[in-house]
Amino acid sequence: MSYESAPATKLVATACCCCGRPLVDSVSVEAGVGPKCRERHGYGEAQGEPDAKAYQAAMCVPLQTTATQTIANYLTHRIAADPSAPSVSSSIAAIDALGFHRLAAKLADRAMGPLIEVDEDRDPRGSPILVVRTPFSEELLGALCRVPGRHWDEARRATTFPVSSAVALAATLRRMFPPTTLVRGRDGRLKLLGGNR
Repeated sequence: MSYESAPATKLVATACCCCGRPLVDSVSVEAGVGPKCRERHGYGEAQGEPDAKAYQAAMCVPLQTTATQTIANYLTHRIAADPSAPSVSSSIAAIDALGFHRLAAKLADRAMGPLIEVDEDRDPRGSPILVVRTPFSEELLGALCRVPGRHWDEARRATTFPVSSAVALAATLRRMFPPTTLVRGRDGRLKLLGGNR
């Protein structure tokens, strides 16, 4: 059996999970992130306080330790070692919940699958609206057209909905995307679509 096909090789991070470049030093291989990306994307220092409830929603286990850096390191390495694993989305949401927002945002940009963005803004009349950005598909467009109040906003390059349509919009998105799809919510945090119930 060759080194490349050995089962243990799957545990080694060979490419940076942020930029995809090969990892060439032992620290980077252990971290799953190259030195420039560690510095650029806030790998060593959280940008916010841990959110135990959001972490539990992402990982289905309570956050029982204050060693958030160690947990974030483990999750980052896990993503780098197997970027196609089904758990990537929940790991990214957990990294964000641990307070590593910049790193989670970068990982979400590279994540497999769609990212849905839901933001709150105001229309020209001053009424609150939801601004939604999703990957394009004819089927999704048809489903979103059935949500009351849908409007394409050319200036924002996004679909907008009145806040009163939030429940119908959430139900449509859950029906159209798998529960592991990442959603950037109104608060800027990353969550799993299936965990936003």
